[in-house]
Amino acid sequence: MPAEQDDKTEPATQRRREEVRERGQVAKSREVTSVAVLVAAVVYGYFFAGSTGDVIVQTTRRFFQAASIRMESQEDLLALLITAVLGAGWALAPLLGFVVVFGVFAHVIQFGLLFAPEALVPKMSRMNPLEGLKRLVGKQGWMDLFKSLGKVALVGYVGYLTLSEAWPELPKLSQMPPVAVLQFLLAFALKIVLRSTLVLIFLAAVDYGFQRYTFERSIMMSKDEVKQEYKQREGDPLVKARVRQVQRDISRRRMMAAVPKADVVITNPTHYAVAVLYVRGEMEAPMVVAKGRGFIALRIREVAEESGVPLIENKPLARGLYRAVQIGQSIPAEFYKAVAEVLAYVYTIKREAA
Repeated sequence: MPAEQDDKTEPATQRRREEVRERGQVAKSREVTSVAVLVAAVVYGYFFAGSTGDVIVQTTRRFFQAASIRMESQEDLLALLITAVLGAGWALAPLLGFVVVFGVFAHVIQFGLLFAPEALVPKMSRMNPLEGLKRLVGKQGWMDLFKSLGKVALVGYVGYLTLSEAWPELPKLSQMPPVAVLQFLLAFALKIVLRSTLVLIFLAAVDYGFQRYTFERSIMMSKDEVKQEYKQREGDPLVKARVRQVQRDISRRRMMAAVPKADVVITNPTHYAVAVLYVRGEMEAPMVVAKGRGFIALRIREVAEESGVPLIENKPLARGLYRAVQIGQSIPAEFYKAVAEVLAYVYTIKREAA
C-alpha cells in the first residue's frame, strides 16, 4: 500500500473529483458538524432560554395542577400526558430548528450541496461486524479516540481555568441572596460554555484542515492514471493522429481530382502551385480548387501536365493566392485583375491551339 501511494504523485483531476463525489466521498469533518450543533444550542440558549424556560415552567405547573385533580379514567391521564409532552415539544421546537439549520450549514460550508445516490446503496462491507471492528481498532479508530480524549482534556482545562478565576468569589456565595447566587452560577456556566465553544471551534477548524489534506492525498493519481483518463476523454493521441492523417489524405486526393478540371495552375514556379477554375455564367469569380507548396505543389504540377492544364509562372500571384484563399473559395477582389489577365492569356492560347 505505501508503494502504491508513492506512485500517486499527481493532483486529482476534475473528473476524478466528480467521480468520488458521486460516491459520496468528500472532505468533511464530524467535528465541524458537532461544534455547529453546539453553537446552535449556545446561540439559542443565549437569546431564547428565558422564554423557553417560562413555557416549560408554565407547562409543568399546569400539569401538576391538573394532576392534583382526581382522574376519572386512564384516558384522562393519557390526555394530560399528551398535552404536557406537546407543550414541552412546542417549547423546544425552535431549539431543534436551530440545530437542524446549523447542522445543514456545517455540511454546506464543507462540501456544498451533495446528493450521492451511490452512497445510499447498501453494501455488505458496511454490515460486516469484522469490518466495523477493524475500523474501531484500526488507525482511524485510534485517531478518533485520541481526538476525543484531547477534546475532553482541553474542555476540562478550560473549566479548571474558569473555576480558578471564580474561586476567590465562592466563599462569598453563602452571604448572597438566592437570586444573586443563581445569577453568579449562570454567569459562571455561561463563561465555561463560551470558552469551551471557542476551543472546540478551533479544534474543528484544525480537524477540517487535516481531513482536507487526508482527502486530497487519498484521491491523488499516478501519471499512468492521468494518461489513461486523458485518453478516455480526448481519445488516444496516436489514434487521433492517424485519423487526422487519413482525413488529410482524403482531402488531398479530392483536391488532386479537381486539378484536371482547372483552367490554369499558377506557379512560383517550384515552391507554390495554385489551381484556378472559372465557369462563366455559374461563378461570380474564379475559384481556387487546389493549392500546395513543396511536394504538394510538385504533384499539382505533375497532374496538371498529365491533364493538359496550362502552367503559368507568376510568383507574387501564386504566393498571394496560396496565403489568402482557401480551397473551394472564390478569389477576393484584390486578385481580380491579375487572375483575369492570366485567364485571358490561357483562353488565347487555347483558341490558337484549336
